[in-house]
Amino acid sequence: MNVEETLKKAGLRLTNTRKAVLAAFMESQKALSHNDLEQKLNNCDKVTLYRTLSTFLEKDLIHKIINPDGAALFALCKHEPMHSLKEHYQLHNHAHLTCKVCKETRCINDFEVEIPKYLLMNMQIEEVSILLQGTCSNCIKTENRV
Repeated sequence: MNVEETLKKAGLRLTNTRKAVLAAFMESQKALSHNDLEQKLNNCDKVTLYRTLSTFLEKDLIHKIINPDGAALFALCKHEPMHSLKEHYQLHNHAHLTCKVCKETRCINDFEVEIPKYLLMNMQIEEVSILLQGTCSNCIKTENRV
């Protein structure tokens, strides 16, 4: 799906900022910070960018990751938007890897955590966060070349 189709399916108006931000996520292989997006979209207002990220989070187009330094990063969701809280947390339970060399954070979509049913029955799980730290495959390849 392209940028415009994705925004329409999420029920969002097609503003230039929304299209540019979503395109930046679709082009990126890594999680992006607010600052990363500001640099990519050099003429974007900070407040408008915060609002756009908030709307994308609410519409389940992106998800938030807290890196080891405590900074918020955002990554494109690889699934259709959810309609229920239960669906949301079933699909946002993958791990992320932060590389200690290049500092990039990436989704590890095939590393899922199964939340025990007794927790789901007795609690409302609002977030699952698993952050792996190490060296990404690109940096390992680069280090081996030297």
